[in-house]
Parts: sequence; structure tokens; C-alpha cells
Amino acid sequence: WQQELTLSHGMSHTLSRMLAPRPSERFHSADDILQQLQALESGFSETKVMRTVAFAPQPAHSQTIPANNSGQGKLLDASVQVPEEIHGWNWGAFFLPGVWCIPNRVWIGLAAWTDCSLVTLPLTLGMTWPIVAIILGVKGNEWAWKSRRWKSIKAFKRHQRLWAIAGFLLAALFLLLLALIVVMILALGFSFSFR
Repeated sequence: WQQELTLSHGMSHTLSRMLAPRPSERFHSADDILQQLQALESGFSETKVMRTVAFAPQPAHSQTIPANNSGQGKLLDASVQVPEEIHGWNWGAFFLPGVWCIPNRVWIGLAAWTDCSLVTLPLTLGMTWPIVAIILGVKGNEWAWKSRRWKSIKAFKRHQRLWAIAGFLLAALFLLLLALIVVMILALGFSFSFR
């Protein structure tokens, strides 16, 4: 704010104290702030804004996103707005769509298992899992936020980060096993060719 406004010394000090990084340096209550502002009232009218700051007050009837509005809507309910911090790719949902969906209550992820039977596998060509993985990679964060109540955005992000780590580890393990199988097949092929 110091780059956008030039305030009186008293008002500048008050605002800096309100925004102090350590809670011990901040005002202890709203009453303390009010008393400080009342003491500065005469100097407040002389405060000048050196640069215009874009600020559009919202009418009382407009909808604002609460700090934690999780668990308030269905997956496709567009009326439930998701905080900007939630948007983005979800690696845990991408790598483990059929498992990630259960604790996150995004039941559409169970569709990843539909091509696991011998009856449906020829019909889907095994593409259900990757398709669901891509969809949940794109929309997983938003849908998990809407489907389940979270303590905070920080708790949500921590949960999704753990799923991403688990997904990366399982994908790495799968690739390692696949490489090991290929090496074994090649080794067996060479041994049979020399006989």
C-alpha cells in the first residue's frame, strides 16, 4: 500500500500497525483501532491520495466469495463460486482418479473403474481410466472443494498435495516395474537366441 498511497504520518503508522506481520505488533482489538483513528480524525481529513487506487465498493446485495464456502454445492452447480487459490491442475486426481475420488467425495471418479471388467473392456478399449484422469486433473480441485467441507484453503491444499505425492510415487513405481519387466523380457529373449 505504501506504493499506492501517500498518507499522513499518523495514518501511515496506524495502517502499518494493523498490517504488521507479527500478531504481537498489531492492535489487540477493533476498539483499539477505532480509538487510534478517532485520535487521528483531524489529520485524517488532510490525507491525500497521490495515485488513484482502483476500488469499487460492492453493493450489499452482491455475492462475495466467503473465505470458506466448501461443501456447499454439487459438482456442476455454477452458483457456488470457488476461491481462486483452488483452481488449477490436480495431480493426485490425475494419477489416481478411481481412488482419489473416495475421500474427496467426487463420485464421478468411480467411472474410472468401469472398463475394468472383461465385458466392458473391449467396448471402451481401456480408455475410461485415462479420460476420467484427465477430466479430474482439470476439474478435480473445484469439484472436491464443492463436494466436501474443508477446514480451510490451506487444509485443502495440503490434502491435495499429499495425493499428488502419492500419485507421483505410485506412477514412478509403476514405471520402474514396467522397465524391470521389459529388461527381463529382453534378457530372456537374448538368452533364448544364443541357445
